[in-house]
Amino acid sequence: PNAYILYRKDRHHLIRAGNPGIHNNEISTILGRAWNLETNEVRLKYQ
Repeated sequence: PNAYILYRKDRHHLIRAGNPGIHNNEISTILGRAWNLETNEVRLKYQ
């Protein structure tokens, strides 16, 4: 899997826990935006 998929897998439960009833497509949008703002250092953890 690519780095974003690993990032999403790692953080999905955090978004779900903070937003009961949220749909997966909304979680993907939130995490996609977060991923785009992450530093290279964070991104390298998921390579």
